[in-house]
Amino acid sequence: MITCLAEAFPAAGLMPDDRVALYRWMFFGAGPLEAAVTNAALGVGVPADRRVMVGYGSLQAAIDRLDGLVSHQPDICGDRLSAADVHVGRRRSGSACALAPSTPDRHSWTTGRGLQRGRPACARKRSTPPRWQKDRPWPTD
Repeated sequence: MITCLAEAFPAAGLMPDDRVALYRWMFFGAGPLEAAVTNAALGVGVPADRRVMVGYGSLQAAIDRLDGLVSHQPDICGDRLSAADVHVGRRRSGSACALAPSTPDRHSWTTGRGLQRGRPACARKRSTPPRWQKDRPWPTD
């Protein structure tokens, strides 16, 4: 859906010039990363000798791939926000980072440097609790 919207509204600037990179990371987010997060949340472990059979290897391997990418460039598809950052970045703010083992050398994707966290729209969203939680304390980190 986000790809369709990025195509339909080019003024939003979410469609990068490098469409190959966009689709690669969109499919990575929808396939291997989603499977890795879901399996980790369900407690499904893949034996080390069978990791080549799944598209992600392990949750740690999937996150390390993203960390390696964004430690060398500000956004997933290069130097500006794209639909891939929105799509893949939604998992960063959710369970993927909570489920992944914490390591001291964690890079941008899981620590929130760059990508969505520093963007004005993200700051506005994070400062407003959802309607269903309006009467509860809301974290602003």
